[in-house]
Amino acid sequence: MGQAVTVKENHIVASVLRKVVFLATGRMGLPVAQLKAIYDIYEHDITTVLDVRKEFPALTPLLTNSTVLGCLAFSRKVVPEASDKLMRALFSGKNLKAGMPAQALRMRLSTINKAEPPDDIKGQLITRATLDAVMATFDRRKVVSFDNSRTDAARTRLRAMSNQIISQIFTIIGAAESED
Repeated sequence: MGQAVTVKENHIVASVLRKVVFLATGRMGLPVAQLKAIYDIYEHDITTVLDVRKEFPALTPLLTNSTVLGCLAFSRKVVPEASDKLMRALFSGKNLKAGMPAQALRMRLSTINKAEPPDDIKGQLITRATLDAVMATFDRRKVVSFDNSRTDAARTRLRAMSNQIISQIFTIIGAAESED
């Protein structure tokens, strides 16, 4: 990592990390030392997502917001192949057909953006759709639309698959809180 990192890149990394932390713990606003420890766990996944994003410079902000990137980094820890496959298809937009998770996610993100829901609702909708698209890619199933029950199940499955990592994160948080 000998390259200089810009302030904008640091901001993106911090935003993606906040989403990863929230997905793993359900918490926001952890102390810096805890965030650093969690970043160390997810550093490779966050860096990979951001590097792949850079391969496609013409991407719209819709496809590269921190919620989408954070979901991809979080899921990449446990289903790296599915996350990478979805990410590349989502970002490139090439050879997408109806029923493909990346195509369905692109359409869902566009619909969410056009509807202009409040930011907190928008984040939830984007999170659900992105995690469901990752799991659909993992399961090799087609997606035509997203519904809440399936998207909630996708998040639950990813969290279950991440249990060991999440336990490690809560150990870090618990140790830091006991020192206070």
